[in-house]
Amino acid sequence: MGSASEGVEEAEHQGCYTTDIAFKRFSIANSYCYYCGSAELSDERFGFHIPDAMNGLWRPPIRIARSFEISEDGISLSPFAMEMFADHAVFHFRHFNLKVSIPPGTVLTVEFEGLEDHALFILHLDPMLIWLSEGELKWKAEEFDGGILLNFEQPRLNFLILAENGSLTLSGKDVLLHARKGAALKIRDTSQINGQNGRLQKLLSSTVFHSENKKLEQVLYWSKLNLHWLYHIQEGVGNGITAGHPDFPWFFGFDTMLCIDAMLSVGMWEEARESIETLSRYARAQNGQVPHEIVTNGRIYNPGDLEESALYPAALHSYLLWTGDRAFVSK
Repeated sequence: MGSASEGVEEAEHQGCYTTDIAFKRFSIANSYCYYCGSAELSDERFGFHIPDAMNGLWRPPIRIARSFEISEDGISLSPFAMEMFADHAVFHFRHFNLKVSIPPGTVLTVEFEGLEDHALFILHLDPMLIWLSEGELKWKAEEFDGGILLNFEQPRLNFLILAENGSLTLSGKDVLLHARKGAALKIRDTSQINGQNGRLQKLLSSTVFHSENKKLEQVLYWSKLNLHWLYHIQEGVGNGITAGHPDFPWFFGFDTMLCIDAMLSVGMWEEARESIETLSRYARAQNGQVPHEIVTNGRIYNPGDLEESALYPAALHSYLLWTGDRAFVSK
């Protein structure tokens, strides 16, 4: 085990660098949003719940954009390498780097590092509702002095797209950032609560594992971060661990039960409680049966299989042993 300062320092310095990005995909997330796309920053489309449409920038229950690309003098650019960190990804191009993150309170932040000339950042807007949704998604994009406003109805969400050291234009369904030195694009969620800023810092300072086996250290470090990235807050539905990007970004009873011990062991006690609480609320509405699958629009796809209800008491028992929270368990 290590100190809290050592844990926070890991987030700033421990990255995973690779040049093996051909046909690879990546995902970054905060507690409300996630982006899942091609590591080559192409307009690749993938997924099976919504065929070829589970990728992109999601603020469940809606997708905002399909993908983004970089162009220079009319030619699409691909990075030669990428590097993942706890709270961002960096894509390495020949003459600059592109830092991509989703800080709390935002939907997406893209920053050009080392750009001396110019480049074109293209965000492909392609809004749609999450799988198993009903009705038509109504939205519009409007330019205003200094940015672009995205308005959605049912669910009512609003996003501001802003630029630094560059100009924004709207071309059909594409947002274009004409980037200069120090350029950045930020998408702000006007409805997002900003109370989640400390989750990552708390996680990294709660448990720090050191071993002579450095590969084991890395496995545990990135496994812990995966739990953090998959924790999701969905207003009106619940909070909890989700099953995975891109095709299972919602709540599963069985997957949650399997994750509870891991969450507890790395200090995610609050997130574990909220995961159990979300399933418990839906179970009470169907005579105690723990649901198998709850989509982030609130719909239950599968009311439950054998394993969810059988594993539920074991998850509560683990939570009690780790936290001593008898008040919650007794509910």
